[in-house]
Amino acid sequence: MPALTIEQRRTPLVEMPDPCPACGKTQRRQYCRQCDEFFMVCSCQDCEHVGHRNYMYTYTIYFSPNDAPGEYIVRRFDISRGPEPVPLEVLGIVTTLRAARELVPWAARNVCCIRDASDPPAVVETWM
Repeated sequence: MPALTIEQRRTPLVEMPDPCPACGKTQRRQYCRQCDEFFMVCSCQDCEHVGHRNYMYTYTIYFSPNDAPGEYIVRRFDISRGPEPVPLEVLGIVTTLRAARELVPWAARNVCCIRDASDPPAVVETWM
C-alpha cells in the first residue's frame, strides 16, 4: 500500500456505516502514524473496542441454500481471524439477485468474485 499524503493524514474522522463488532454502535476511522494506516474505533463511550487489527469481511450471496430454498441469502464472513472464514451473520433473505447485491455494504463492493468450482453449489458470488 502506498504511503498516505499529508492531506490524507489530515482527513477528519469519518463515521463508517458498519457497526462496531463489540457493541453494535457506529464506528469512526482514525489514523495511526506508526502504521501509516487508518483503523476503526468505536464511537461510544462505554465500549473499549479498538479495531486496530485489519478486519477483512467478505459478503457471500447464495441462491437456494438449504435454509432458504428458492431465495437469495447474504452472509457476512470475517476472513482476518485465521485461515478459514468465520461466519458472522445473515444480512438478509430476498427474492432477487439485485436485492441481494443491495444488501452488501457499499464499502465492500470493490471486488466481486464469481463462484469457484470448489465453492458449495448454492454460492453465487462473493464481494470484498
